[in-house]
Amino acid sequence: MARRLNIDGDGQGDLAGHGGGHRAVLAYQVDSYRHWREQLGRDDFGYGQFGENLTIEGLPDDQVCIGDRYRIGEAEFEVSQPRVTCYTGSASSRSRTAWPAATCGRPARR
Repeated sequence: MARRLNIDGDGQGDLAGHGGGHRAVLAYQVDSYRHWREQLGRDDFGYGQFGENLTIEGLPDDQVCIGDRYRIGEAEFEVSQPRVTCYTGSASSRSRTAWPAATCGRPARR
């Protein structure tokens, strides 16, 4: 169940960079996985690998705005910050270039 500060069963190890009212849930687009597969020539990414709670189709970064609200089932989610991929994923990816969002804020589309 989604709650104000978390999704049941999901804990954050680094509360300085995760959790709280503005970082309780991370959504990541399927298209971003496609982008990184093509960009890096890798096919070993699995959903959830970027630390997201929700892997979604559609809703590209350039069409989602802070303050937008989305309903998933009975839960309503509000966009409160730009998406930033977790640095921990960068450390475990075997390649610093696999997670540029950890250093630049969000993936650049090329």
